[in-house]
Amino acid sequence: MKKRIISLLFVVFIPSLLTISGCTSNGYIGRTQVADLNYMNKVNKAAHQSQTKVIWINPPQKKTNRE
Repeated sequence: MKKRIISLLFVVFIPSLLTISGCTSNGYIGRTQVADLNYMNKVNKAAHQSQTKVIWINPPQKKTNRE
């Protein structure tokens, strides 16, 4: 019975802890991503001048420091 509990611990519990800890770190400590509004405004202005419609599906992102 003890061997079964120990093997269950190694097979289920420890890998799940490693997975959870991996999900919480994103490699950007103290940084966040926000939409790059300057770039979006430039593209929208150029598109408007050439009578083109722009639809942002995935807006461009830039990394900034958290405040």
